[in-house]
Amino acid sequence: MRPVVVTVVLLVILMFMTDSAVAGEKEKKNCQNYFPLVPCGSGWYRMDGSRCMKRAPTAETFDDAQMFCKNKSGDLVSFRGRDDLIQMLCLLVMENNDKVPHWLGARKQGGEFQWADGRGPLIFGGQHNLLNDQAEDCAAINIGGPWKGTSCSATRNFVCQKTM
Repeated sequence: MRPVVVTVVLLVILMFMTDSAVAGEKEKKNCQNYFPLVPCGSGWYRMDGSRCMKRAPTAETFDDAQMFCKNKSGDLVSFRGRDDLIQMLCLLVMENNDKVPHWLGARKQGGEFQWADGRGPLIFGGQHNLLNDQAEDCAAINIGGPWKGTSCSATRNFVCQKTM
């Protein structure tokens, strides 16, 4: 990886590992400089060249969160690469700076986690089926921490994505 990309990734990861107000301002500045929010509709922000994302206002169960996103013509957020993940983390920093768990758009089907948007198995960073060894059936991300399987009946915050 190029040194600048590695530096940016490390900065973004480190910014989610602290709770101080000073760090919160640093997080926002890093996001503004490297992954700025670009509007693409009312309350929606550009995720990549073809998708936009929006943070939901309330925590919901996995099924209710997916239904909320479907009602907005989308799905729970999924990542095609590292930049998508960082862009979503920056949305959370810029809108609320919260560090609570969020649903990922992935659910176990037939013993294997699948992306809710129909893209197939949960693959990220070249790793296939990161969570298949987990007992729980829905995927969540702890900001600044690992992805993990979680009970689908738990309530979590979430981000929707839709194709523009």
